Amino acid sequence: MTLPVPPNALSPTLPLRRWTVAEYRAMADRGILTRQERTELLDGHIVTMRAKGRPHVITLRLLTQVLTTALQGQRLIFLQDPISLSPTSEPEPDLVIVQGQELDYLHQHPQPEVIDLVVEVADSTLSKDREVKGLLYAQAGICEYWVVDVSQRQVWVFRDADPAGYRSRVIYDDTAHLSPLRFPDLRLAIADLFPPNLKASDSQS
Repeated sequence: MTLPVPPNALSPTLPLRRWTVAEYRAMADRGILTRQERTELLDGHIVTMRAKGRPHVITLRLLTQVLTTALQGQRLIFLQDPISLSPTSEPEPDLVIVQGQELDYLHQHPQPEVIDLVVEVADSTLSKDREVKGLLYAQAGICEYWVVDVSQRQVWVFRDADPAGYRSRVIYDDTAHLSPLRFPDLRLAIADLFPPNLKASDSQS
């Protein structure tokens, strides 16, 4: 009788081979990894991204509209595009506010020094976005990171990056207003980021 192997049963006991960004890109170029698989490289591990539910999609669109209107062309807004954090991490955040012009990124992905804000929209991925990605963004020196929690209609704001993680974590509910660290004159209503009357049961992917 063959017993099933529990998920991640090997990872605590066996050393895992970590991949570099160069190797990860080579696998994509050679068709070993396809775009349809929807993966990202986190600390040397190739991670499969979950399918996005409609509340996630609509929340990201609303967030994009709010930030596009507020920024008035002062920055680029990249959606679900790769960013370069380190030789072993190339995540694809839901939204990134980036300095410069489009052609600046013809041959390279944005790096931490030109990134003003990273945002992940979370429904079924809240723990990973807060803890795993939050640590990677902090270690890379991303100055500000938001996790938009769809089911609870709130925004986790991470600031003051440190190699051990963000020193500041503040949660804002949908009655509050929020200003990005690099754009203190902007005042965003958090309620505008979410579909109206969204129930927690509707937010699951």
